[in-house]
Amino acid sequence: MPRWMSIWPFIGVLAIGGMACTPADQNKRAAAPVETPNMVEAAQTVPLPDVFPPLPSRNLNDMVAGCPHQNPTKRPRDSNCFGIFPEQCGADKAKAFTGQSATPALRERISSFAPGDGVRFIMPGEAVIENLLNGRLNVHMDQNEKIVSVDCY
Repeated sequence: MPRWMSIWPFIGVLAIGGMACTPADQNKRAAAPVETPNMVEAAQTVPLPDVFPPLPSRNLNDMVAGCPHQNPTKRPRDSNCFGIFPEQCGADKAKAFTGQSATPALRERISSFAPGDGVRFIMPGEAVIENLLNGRLNVHMDQNEKIVSVDCY
């Protein structure tokens, strides 16, 4: 037997062991309170939410067909192919900048109203990790760094 095959079960245990946490375990770790010496000062700094909620006027039961080759098979009307509404990542605000050059000042302005999952400024042909984050704003640009489209994912 080749030498690498003898260590394979050990490597498999390590790889699987790191993914054995349940969401409940992760919440227990994240729920630890943060103590600050000045609680009044802490109350004045409110962090941005990870994801902005959909508008209250949205009818989440009004479903339309999903997008080919993507989940969900049905999605709420006016959401993108992932079922995310533009207001959940700031795409509704960033859409106003479509057609403008993504100067450093404009990038800073767009980043200021995006939620906690951040902003990606994406050039044509640029490799992008396709991990889905509901609250991440994706700004697609052309080769001249003009904003072409915005979306949440």
